[in-house]
Amino acid sequence: MRITQAFWDLVEPTPTKVRAILNDLGYVDERIHDLKQSGATTRFFLANARPPTSRPSTPSTPRREWEPVWMGVLEAREALFPSAQP
Repeated sequence: MRITQAFWDLVEPTPTKVRAILNDLGYVDERIHDLKQSGATTRFFLANARPPTSRPSTPSTPRREWEPVWMGVLEAREALFPSAQP
């Protein structure tokens, strides 16, 4: 909920702005993964603070160095609610 509230008024969610907000919330860069922008959409994963599980790696489920626990997908407000054309 606090993550949602922190992003609520963000009009243009660029990776730089998203990272700054997450850092302000106490999330260190090592927990923020795959932060990237495609068009008006910025996506990221937050990882667990603890080390990954010891489950074995298989071809269908490769083991990650981090375990995702939260995924964020943010759209620029203008992309969601375009201004009315005159």
